[in-house]
Amino acid sequence: ILFPILLRLLGAVACGPSEESDTAKTDSKMDTGSDTMKDTKKDVPVAKAEPTAMPAAAAGKFKLDRLIVAVSPLGWDSNYSYKVTSSGLLDKRLASEWLIDIDRHTGDFIPGLAESWEMDPNGKDWTFRLREGVQWQGGPHAPPGGWGEFTARDVRHSLYLLIHPDSSASAIGSWRRMMGANKADTNDEVIAAMDQTVEIVDDHTIKIHMKSPAPHLDWWFGNQGRNMIIESKARWDAIGHEGYGDATVGTGPMTFVERIEGVHVLFEALDEHYRKVPEFKEFEFRWVQEPATRLATLLTEEVHMADVERAGVPDALAKGMQVFPASKSSMFNKWYMGGQYYTEPAKLHPDDPMLNVKVRQAMNKAIDREAIVDALLPGAIVDIGNMYGFDPELNEVILPGVINPKWRQDWDINYGYDLERAKELMVEAGYPNGFTIDHFYLFGQAGLPEMVDIGQTMGLMWEKIGITSNLENLEFSAVRPKYRAQEMHSSIWPSRSQHPAHYAVGAMATKSTTHGCQLAEIDENLEKLKNVVDLKARAAIMRDSGDAIYYNFCLIQMFGIAAQFVGNPEIVKNYVFPGLIFGYLTHLEYLEVADQ
Repeated sequence: ILFPILLRLLGAVACGPSEESDTAKTDSKMDTGSDTMKDTKKDVPVAKAEPTAMPAAAAGKFKLDRLIVAVSPLGWDSNYSYKVTSSGLLDKRLASEWLIDIDRHTGDFIPGLAESWEMDPNGKDWTFRLREGVQWQGGPHAPPGGWGEFTARDVRHSLYLLIHPDSSASAIGSWRRMMGANKADTNDEVIAAMDQTVEIVDDHTIKIHMKSPAPHLDWWFGNQGRNMIIESKARWDAIGHEGYGDATVGTGPMTFVERIEGVHVLFEALDEHYRKVPEFKEFEFRWVQEPATRLATLLTEEVHMADVERAGVPDALAKGMQVFPASKSSMFNKWYMGGQYYTEPAKLHPDDPMLNVKVRQAMNKAIDREAIVDALLPGAIVDIGNMYGFDPELNEVILPGVINPKWRQDWDINYGYDLERAKELMVEAGYPNGFTIDHFYLFGQAGLPEMVDIGQTMGLMWEKIGITSNLENLEFSAVRPKYRAQEMHSSIWPSRSQHPAHYAVGAMATKSTTHGCQLAEIDENLEKLKNVVDLKARAAIMRDSGDAIYYNFCLIQMFGIAAQFVGNPEIVKNYVFPGLIFGYLTHLEYLEVADQ
């Protein structure tokens, strides 16, 4: 599929340029509709996500023995929740739960294992009131009667797992800062930090005491935010770290059955659950690396739903398949340019051309994003020109005023496709004959299966301004340690993030795990935030950081895009997922099965 598409793109290139108040309870509505999205093709039939009432929590008749979904391998084929990135939680969401969930239709925060939550006026102290009567699943090593009832001890334990010395979870640096711990802390020191930060009031009430204002702690503790998945303290006490690797055990509506590395992960539905009993008895995530193979398994009815490249959607539709789009559109494709460790001069490689701001702007202006969208993403709804990619209106709800309107107004001048201007910038930067990018890392991720093709096409477009690339196909799990260790000199790597502005800025900080673009302005602004509670004031600081990222051309800014999956309507009657959680499949327990 890719070869004729690349020929089309080369032809196109040759043609030239063408919160409520800051003290209120944090259950504010998040209507994320946006009139700034570009519908590149409006004639692709999709399943409508009609709102329905939350199903009653009762046992029901299973309509299907096993539902099978084909997705790209994660790179973290593991049962550990605190040893993987947030992307690695894809296959754990059926068995596990969070304190705060999000509504699959609207994106609103809704109760999960916490029935309610509130922030004190000081912005530092939060109280979570927990759901009573929720039982842990059993799994391997479970004693008779299972692991007992979910309580505040499990919440404290889950926070401990994120920051203890052996953790390698996403955003571990941010979690440790929030919990008052440090990277070099011993286990005893981590526990001491937890004692200062986490207060268990009773079995079903827990308070979090932050060192500085944290008005977005609900996002961090929620299903939409990061990886604060809830784990069992009783299970840890009985079997420890080694035993945790045997299964994914949670409080969700399905229980773990088996994991065969490189093949699949299998779950089985409970007969009863306080929230939702699925309409299928078993669920299988099947790991299928090649996009064409995923499409083939769907068309041959080996699987019932798949993460299909948009270029393959017409073939799927012709065979009677159906597109199920996200109810919200907030996945952002961006590409990091490594080595920008400006706050640590000793770590810079001064001969890296991408440290030159004019080179970075030239690389952005050499990319014809419209051509990529038309060729690789037919039928997609994309947003070109929004720096964060995350839905602009949702960002404004979270942080009023965080979006600088000039980012979009000046997009064409700064980032828009202009091959001649890109060539001029290369000359002005001192690279009239171009250079070679040592490491152009390519990997796929669920929700945006076209990411490898997008990267290859970008590489072809850069050749027009003299930049060649050494393409390296690696799994994300092999690339992540490199950027965490600040070993990304002369390197490019992709992201399809789901982060609002208040998190996306943090990924560029010196003390982040990504080290995307270490600017002194960003570090200084993050320090300022430690003393600010008012959301509008915080938004102004974040907006200033956004200016630094935008005008320093820290990233290859591509586009916001809505996630979608393709299913067999003879099996999948309706599937509504928000798309706000890393663009991939969530809320699968609510999937409606067609009558068999």
